[in-house]
Amino acid sequence: MALTIIARTSKKNRTRYLATVRVYGVKTVNRTFDTREDAECFGKRVEAQMKKAAANLRAANEADAARRLREPALSSYSDQKISVVLDLFRKSLRCSMHDQKTAAGLSKSIGNVTVGELHELDDAWTEAYILRKRDDAGGKKPTTYATIEGHMQVIKRALRWSAKQFKVAPVALHFSVLEHFPKDWENQRNRRLTAEEERMIRDHFCKSGDPAREWWLLLLDLALETGARLQEMILAERQEFNVEDRVWNMPASHTKKKTARFVVLTMHAQATVARLFELAKPGESRLFHVIRGSKSASSKLSRVYRKIGIVGFRTHDLRHEAISRMVSNHRDVQVFELMQMVGHKKTEMLARYSHGRADEIAKRMR
Repeated sequence: MALTIIARTSKKNRTRYLATVRVYGVKTVNRTFDTREDAECFGKRVEAQMKKAAANLRAANEADAARRLREPALSSYSDQKISVVLDLFRKSLRCSMHDQKTAAGLSKSIGNVTVGELHELDDAWTEAYILRKRDDAGGKKPTTYATIEGHMQVIKRALRWSAKQFKVAPVALHFSVLEHFPKDWENQRNRRLTAEEERMIRDHFCKSGDPAREWWLLLLDLALETGARLQEMILAERQEFNVEDRVWNMPASHTKKKTARFVVLTMHAQATVARLFELAKPGESRLFHVIRGSKSASSKLSRVYRKIGIVGFRTHDLRHEAISRMVSNHRDVQVFELMQMVGHKKTEMLARYSHGRADEIAKRMR
């Protein structure tokens, strides 16, 4: 859930503020105002109303799910279709927002298998499901193993939730990454940005006629210096930064995991933020107010990569590149301090994002 306010300037140089309120489970609300203060007041009031409506809706869905479970057609736990279990689970209070999205898709594609059949088929069903998802028939891109693992975990949670409603022992879904996935199943990105590619991106924006070109260059600087996600930078507001102390305090509402964290700014990042402050528009708190949102920013950058001939690089790889540089260049910073700043809770995740280069390691060896 989030409230975003974007300043929009018309051809007649009139600035208005678009308030967008998103709360999962409730229709998104948009409204435009003449002043930022009016937009913020509206957004906060509507956000509170939408949160209450979403909570009431989920409570009603929970009651409806419990009622449906008592219906004659669903009187037996083992007779339930997995698709129905998933559909009821996603409407329950026990289902997270992330699981709701996964369960919604699974309930439509998992087929007519029942809980009892799942128990009888055991390992055969799991293997058949993985094979079907990995099948490249029809020219479609196969589902990644990481996504399939997520599917399995949601199914497991749905089965446990349903069993609890029936007050019976849950059917165990036979699944293990060690047994069902190949050894090299993890789809780890190790794409680094070369010095030449970085120069190409900078040259493109410097030579372009885009009126927002300086903001794009500053976005690249901030990304490579902080390891922040694109969404976190696009939503970043002036009050989040203590430039003098070189600290960026990210609010939970702006982060992927909805957990507040801080980033200590390098000297270059400090100068980048200071320049963004100088470019700030009166009444606009977002530092990158000229860039509409993270999706449009990602699309534009992808077009730039293709146009200048950079192959196999994604915007999220900037985060990999930044974290790799942080690990390589800031050896005095403890591993757990780096994890805290980039939002990683496990060292394994930091290892997945950090990819050392031979030339970088060679410089440190004597």
